[in-house]
Amino acid sequence: MLLDEVHRNARYRPRGWQRVAVELLRHRLLYVRLSAAYNLPAPLDPRLVKPVLNIVTAHAPETDAAFCRIAKDAPRPEFAGALQKMLATARDEWLVVWATQTAPACGVPRDRVLDILITRIDEPALSHRVLELLIGSTVETHGLACRQGGVTDPPEELARLKARWTAFVNKHRRTLRAGTRFPIGSTDISIDALPRWLSLVREDRTQWPQRTD
Repeated sequence: MLLDEVHRNARYRPRGWQRVAVELLRHRLLYVRLSAAYNLPAPLDPRLVKPVLNIVTAHAPETDAAFCRIAKDAPRPEFAGALQKMLATARDEWLVVWATQTAPACGVPRDRVLDILITRIDEPALSHRVLELLIGSTVETHGLACRQGGVTDPPEELARLKARWTAFVNKHRRTLRAGTRFPIGSTDISIDALPRWLSLVREDRTQWPQRTD
């Protein structure tokens, strides 16, 4: 109840609320830890940075998701390392999405985020989501059009895409680090960087490339 009121009311900061927050973040019950994490106010009190970082040591999807929420609402450079590790190791695709979206605000260079995503292209369970994140992070698109039905890329195709994206990021690293995205149709964006099951949607809702297979 205390943290709920602290979260809702920016003027309510009773003495010792940070100590209570730390105790709840360390509680043996997962539900209590999660409730505390989702009710921390932003900006984050510096005394809570280390306890917040400690919740990701459980390597559980629930606590990792809570950490991403905190990092999104109250980004801090101290969170950069944990977000990079999550990008590199998380098995839940939505954790990869949230870490990708949150990491730059916490000081992770955008090209470093892309580098980590590229290393995961050849993980079958994540390859589709990772490719969508890479494209969304580098191309000005109004949507993605995916072929209906399950499509499984063979290992050799994932290896090809991995090499192609590595070359692309290395060539444009400085531009990508600045947060620039390339327009659809740019000579810097090659069709062979896209998986065969995906097209990019322009503002007029036409697709590029126009798939016929």
